[in-house]
Amino acid sequence: MVKFPIDLVIGNVTIPSHLVFYLLAFYIGFWYYTYLRNTKGDYIPTSNRWHLLIGAAIGALILSKLLAALEEPSLFFNPPSFLYYVQGETIIGGLLGGIIGVEITKKIIKQNRSTGDLFTYPLILGIAIGRIGCLLTGVSDRTVGIASTLPWAFDQGDEISRHPTSLYEIIFLI
Repeated sequence: MVKFPIDLVIGNVTIPSHLVFYLLAFYIGFWYYTYLRNTKGDYIPTSNRWHLLIGAAIGALILSKLLAALEEPSLFFNPPSFLYYVQGETIIGGLLGGIIGVEITKKIIKQNRSTGDLFTYPLILGIAIGRIGCLLTGVSDRTVGIASTLPWAFDQGDEISRHPTSLYEIIFLI
């Protein structure tokens, strides 16, 4: 039987799997974006593209943290550890914040053409990789499914068989 959370242990150091896959999602997603940009080309000038990336990142960071704080204000003001501020975010806030950040940046730099075409597949890949970290974190991630008696439901760390919502999302994204 697997015991959750499943973390990376190197000697006496435990690295949370959520953090590992979160960083992998950014790294691999950005690598894939640069690969697509280099192979398919980009009609957006490089300086504008960097401004758009920065706008997306700032918007995603702000709104993902804000929505996480609004979900559970008591956790925001009394976190179990500092890692809560590093890991506490929502994907919906990140996506919405990224879009808002890009749209604000487009207005500032006067970019009128569509800018999201090169971001779509890297974003999908990044979300799928990040959700692996959510799955390995178990119930402490607070994104597990409801109790279930289906044959593929399993205990994610609280002795209750649950829908593997992270796996459902990964399959949907693929």
